[in-house]
Amino acid sequence: MGSSAFDRTSLGGRVANYFSFLLAAALAGFFIRRRDIIICGTDPPLTILVGVLVARGEPLVYAVQDLHPEATTASGLLRQESLLVRAWERVHRWALRRCTHIVCLGSGMARRIESKGIHPDLISVIRTGAGAPSAPVDPAVVDRLRGDEGLVIVHAGNIGTAGPWDEIATAAVTAVGVHFVFVGDGVAADDLRARGVDVQPFLPLADVSSVMAAGDLQMVALGAGLSNAVVPSKLYTALGHGRPIFAVVPEQSEVAEIVRHYNCGIVVEPHTEAIAEAATHLAKDTSQLEQLEANARRAALELSKERSLNDWISLVERLT
Repeated sequence: MGSSAFDRTSLGGRVANYFSFLLAAALAGFFIRRRDIIICGTDPPLTILVGVLVARGEPLVYAVQDLHPEATTASGLLRQESLLVRAWERVHRWALRRCTHIVCLGSGMARRIESKGIHPDLISVIRTGAGAPSAPVDPAVVDRLRGDEGLVIVHAGNIGTAGPWDEIATAAVTAVGVHFVFVGDGVAADDLRARGVDVQPFLPLADVSSVMAAGDLQMVALGAGLSNAVVPSKLYTALGHGRPIFAVVPEQSEVAEIVRHYNCGIVVEPHTEAIAEAATHLAKDTSQLEQLEANARRAALELSKERSLNDWISLVERLT
């Protein structure tokens, strides 16, 4: 389904796009007669309401990628104590109780869903999964992104509302022997550029392998309050390319749990001093990077996209 195309950098434009999609999806849902199962995601938020409204006895599966309204309030888009958020939470719990099954991206997210009154037997954890590289590395792209710096930490993807960008920007200009490179765009991109951080535009999909190879580590960032409400898919993209993770995330997040379990990177709380200190230490002693790369490749095998897809297939076959 399509939607309106207002500017996503403004809250009003984003909300208009969301609701135009929900309206179109609801109309389609009412008129599509033959269906065996309904699967609803979380982008845009409240898509599950469309699923509940149009379901006619089919199994209804809720695939939770971002847990709302928690992710929205933690990102600062809405105040947690506002009437809108409280109403949103009540409506969301109502919808959760009407789902046949709920799929979460991590165990922490599953626990948060369970705390909303959902029986654990109705919840599964199916991770995004790490896919294999789809294109060869272009040395020219790698060299252009790295420059002549020492240790290079790359953040690839959306620079939206979920990251602790203020802390990272300050650390980027104070860490010694480290070059932070952002490849992407988003609402925080211009602010990072204004503060002297190297922000490059999005590159074609064919260059993803080169963007991954350009970083000695790939950064995954989450702000405080987003633990287990969001699990960035870029974690699995980096692992799939065998890249160690520089995780600027809360201690209790799913990202921190995975990185520590597989020892495939560094976990740093989203505070300026901690980020700068960890990056500087890595720049002074890069001896552990080779082992972290090997561990990242091992993690990718155990957290493969193929395994996640098979889990989805098994779930759909069981419910239908």
